[in-house]
Amino acid sequence: MKIFLAQENPTVGDISGNLARLRQVLQENPGAQLVVFPELYLTGYPPCDLLLRGEFLQAVTEGLAALQELSKGYPGTTLVIGTPWQDGDDLFNSAVVLRGGTLLGVQHKRRLTSFGFFDEQRYFTPGEGNVLIQLEERTVGML
Repeated sequence: MKIFLAQENPTVGDISGNLARLRQVLQENPGAQLVVFPELYLTGYPPCDLLLRGEFLQAVTEGLAALQELSKGYPGTTLVIGTPWQDGDDLFNSAVVLRGGTLLGVQHKRRLTSFGFFDEQRYFTPGEGNVLIQLEERTVGML
């Protein structure tokens, strides 16, 4: 299995720019069966108080829809991308798993960082459980 770990440094708040760079990474790595992007890649890390703004969370939702559409162009590639994920009143620090336009799963971070500048507990709800996905004949667990 060809795996690419996209050790990128996205720009905080630049959802469209981060998506453009993600697209470029995919184009530069044809044939990768699994491409993994960093925590909160879509928004940049740490987005801090941007997460308290409704219009920013709407832009995240729109970015996720664009990301799902983009993944249709890479049907043989499974993408793992860090992003905020809203479920009702709860906001999670999550990893979404996409392949061929299909959302395979969403793993919410369970142990939130809380020291110094990194106060994830202020913004996010801790997740529970683990998501398992099928990659060819392998089962992969998300942490």
